[in-house]
Amino acid sequence: MPKRVFSDRLEFIIAGLTYIVANIIDYLFTVPGIKTTAIGDGNPVIQGYISAFGVENGLVICKLLICGSVIVGAKAISLAYKKNQTKLKAEPILYGGAVLTTLGGALWLCF
Repeated sequence: MPKRVFSDRLEFIIAGLTYIVANIIDYLFTVPGIKTTAIGDGNPVIQGYISAFGVENGLVICKLLICGSVIVGAKAISLAYKKNQTKLKAEPILYGGAVLTTLGGALWLCF
């Protein structure tokens, strides 16, 4: 069973890695953005982690939780797709999330 769960198509692996890289890019834009401006993160949950653990640690904790949750959810969708239980594919969700995450991080370039 574990072998079947982790033996993915290359397309899912690339989409997952793309999503992870997008979150790293977002992190790299957000940390200096928060440190060099008086503006906090626009997401109140993320801002709570930043207030509790500092900019770098709080953001890393959030990024790990978000990435892990999204990839696990996408994996569940992928498995359901393989069993013909849904017509929804996981890869477009991951690619779309990667684009939006990168654009969100790039907003710090405006400040």
